[in-house]
Amino acid sequence: MSDPAALEVPESMTPNINWKKNLFFIWIAQILSMAGFAAAIPFVPIHIRDTWNIRDERELGVWMAAFTFAGLLSYCIATPIWGLLADRFGRKIMLLRAYYLNGILFPCMILAVSPAWLIVVRAIVSLFTGTIAASQTLVVTSTPEEHHGFALGTLTTSVWSGNLIGLALGGGLMHFFGFKVAILTCGALYLLSGVLCHIFIRENFVPPKPCEGKKCRGAWSGLSAAIWISFFIMFYVAIARKFDEPYVPLMIEKIHGPENTELHTSWICGLTALGGIFSGILLGKLCDRYTPQKVAVPALIVS
Repeated sequence: MSDPAALEVPESMTPNINWKKNLFFIWIAQILSMAGFAAAIPFVPIHIRDTWNIRDERELGVWMAAFTFAGLLSYCIATPIWGLLADRFGRKIMLLRAYYLNGILFPCMILAVSPAWLIVVRAIVSLFTGTIAASQTLVVTSTPEEHHGFALGTLTTSVWSGNLIGLALGGGLMHFFGFKVAILTCGALYLLSGVLCHIFIRENFVPPKPCEGKKCRGAWSGLSAAIWISFFIMFYVAIARKFDEPYVPLMIEKIHGPENTELHTSWICGLTALGGIFSGILLGKLCDRYTPQKVAVPALIVS
């Protein structure tokens, strides 16, 4: 049996931390960072096509598959490591790491001299990303348990709100100025998110006591079946979402023609983001009233 002490992570939720203020500024910072991401990354297929004159649909699809795969692979490798460091050194510093490094590294994509180098840069950037996971952890550890559903639901709306704003912004920037301005805007918004986090977000982090031997192994064996089930559900949901997401601009171009592809992409993807905003608010409220299982099952069936 696992030792519960090995799973304990001491947190100090002292009265001098206003969880509502923390939630508000994390929400704003996430809107800005997600807007930055959505202002540039969904339009990478157009950038590859126009910059390196790749007109063959199959070849462009292969490059986009490699671009997306490289980013996700790096993210999967690095995220558990950042999670371990967050448990040792605090959640706020992990959020700052993601904001500032993304703000510096994303604009480096304009230096790529070929699609292959663009993929390499994407992989490097993804090693240091992870604002969603870091912000969720910080919100949970600074919010009273009875408000976790509301807080996480609110935070979810920031992701979709940022996507909505970023797609609209990115569509205009790509149409009138090109990818260079869009990716520089992406970096600037990440840096602005970092500044807001640095100044306004508070955390009273108390490092956990180091575990030894069996206690550390017990932390893994102590993970409940619900956690493993949630892991596999999120795994398959992610596959479903990423199955066609990188190719949306190419599909839109094939249907509507090459004119105004950027604007059409921003409008269509923006509708998806709008739905995510409303669902985040609704599901967050429901999770405070009912168990997460009762909310998750109908949501998965509808999806």
